[in-house]
Amino acid sequence: MKELLFGSSSVLAALRSNRRTLHRLFVLANTPTNQPAPAASPSAEKAASLALARRVAVVAGRPKSFPQIQTQTQQTPTHNGLVLECGPLQLDTISGLSHFDASTNEYASSEGIVFEYTPSKDPRRVKFPVWLALDQIKDPQNLGAIIRTCKFFNVDGIVTTIASSSPLSPTVSKASAGALESYETLYGTKNLASFLSECKRAGWTIYGTDISQPSKRVVSCWSKPPVDSPVILVMGSEGEGLRKVVANKCDKHLLIPNDSDVESHPDDEDGDGKGSLDSLNVSVATGILLSSILRV
Repeated sequence: MKELLFGSSSVLAALRSNRRTLHRLFVLANTPTNQPAPAASPSAEKAASLALARRVAVVAGRPKSFPQIQTQTQQTPTHNGLVLECGPLQLDTISGLSHFDASTNEYASSEGIVFEYTPSKDPRRVKFPVWLALDQIKDPQNLGAIIRTCKFFNVDGIVTTIASSSPLSPTVSKASAGALESYETLYGTKNLASFLSECKRAGWTIYGTDISQPSKRVVSCWSKPPVDSPVILVMGSEGEGLRKVVANKCDKHLLIPNDSDVESHPDDEDGDGKGSLDSLNVSVATGILLSSILRV
């Protein structure tokens, strides 16, 4: 099976990471046929150099010279002149995470994959691993944006449900600005509820985002308890949110309060007023919640 990656960010990241089977690099010119092709852009030159170094064929031309690419470019016009024909990314599966050993800064998956945690030099950042779990995120644009956000915040790992989730498609890669290509700690899990149970037994704190839970289980993301253990943040799908079987595995659920929450609940010292998480795009909410968790 072959895929077509579009855009300079995704193509360059895929060539650098070399996690895919690479077939051909297409360098495209969008000028009319009666005009000379422009000089190659710096991105195109860099991509061609990386491709040749990996013994990948480089083909130059206009989109209409390649029917399979012309069809795709009509749907995805912002290819920036670069298209990479490659194999799909493989998603390894894990079923849980072990106890975090603070003396060695190591922990492992239930399958024996060892992870080494590198504490941040930033004194304002928590000193424990933070992972993101995704419960049936179906929209590829949202999934890509979430991965891009995790890359920005240097989140230690991502685990996503395999069933009823967006595949790691070229659209996801483009939406992630290439972050998908180099995110080595991105895994799938066959049973997210079981995965979370395994992690809880190993001492991980699980934060969910189901604000329909009883008030005692919902806390403002800005007034949550200090992070004193490794953490997993669980985000639900667009529209449906977290499935109940997943939400029930969480220790607490985080609310992103807005001004209307404060005005509606002036006596709510904990900021637990049920409010506005559902009104935010899941990738935007993920960024806000990660920011609140990662800061001491």
